[in-house]
Amino acid sequence: MGAGPVNSCALQPMVNQHSKSPMPNQYKPTPPLDETAPHILRLWKARQNDRQIVRTLREKHIDTERYGIGLTKFREIRESMGLQCTRQQGHTIESIRDAMIDIRQMYPKAGI
Repeated sequence: MGAGPVNSCALQPMVNQHSKSPMPNQYKPTPPLDETAPHILRLWKARQNDRQIVRTLREKHIDTERYGIGLTKFREIRESMGLQCTRQQGHTIESIRDAMIDIRQMYPKAGI
């Protein structure tokens, strides 16, 4: 069996319809950190989890026509900013002892 003609359409690189240049990949670039960092810090201090922060960033703070951000990329950004989750901080009983004493003094009947 001989090989038939090759479909030339299948060999063409994907082209962005707006710029007519080959697309680097299917994902949009990450927004600049200097624009998103204040929002990330504010939402982090408000005790939102990673999924909530990404959703809020997409809905309110990022131009989704130009930029994109996913959960994995957000976690990389968060870690580069030095923001660690509770388990990542590696606390021990000794490391939280003073804070727990202060809390117990403020709320002496909590848990009773």
